[in-house]
Amino acid sequence: MATAAMPQREIIRFEAGRPETIRLKYATGREISGQYGPQVMFTTVDNRIFFVDPEVAGQIADAGIGEGEPFRLIKCRRPKGGWAWEIERMAGGVWKPAAEVQPEPPAPEPPYPPAADASVRAEAPPVVTTAQAKLLAALCVAIDSACEAQAYAARKGMPLNFTGEDIRCFANTILINAERGARP
Repeated sequence: MATAAMPQREIIRFEAGRPETIRLKYATGREISGQYGPQVMFTTVDNRIFFVDPEVAGQIADAGIGEGEPFRLIKCRRPKGGWAWEIERMAGGVWKPAAEVQPEPPAPEPPYPPAADASVRAEAPPVVTTAQAKLLAALCVAIDSACEAQAYAARKGMPLNFTGEDIRCFANTILINAERGARP
């Protein structure tokens, strides 16, 4: 009996000094033993995976990074050899070291349907279509990209601000290119 092979997931390979923006699918990784010794494997919301030493996984946990929260992981070369890792969070439109940023507590979810209005009858939550999911993904990429561009411009001393219209145009371009099969 033949079994279907699982598709390979993209592995994020960290380059020294290059920030990688990540959103975790799960807040904790899975401990594995590989060719480089003990590692922790994390899965991202876009179904990519990456591997880090348990010490780095501990840094991610200590920073309080939650599921779906965007953060940046940067692999840095130490002056005397070896690697250090930096974790950055978005705060006020600028990426800052995670140790300097307090995580925002999750907002309480409102009751569904609103309890204050008894005349509202209970309905099933809305169904998200494929088109809605694609548009949401394109908007998320556009927002993340705009935030990174603003932070980069700020580090270079160039103020840069995007409007909602700019984000809409970015998302439309991303969505159109994705539909045509182009890589964003």
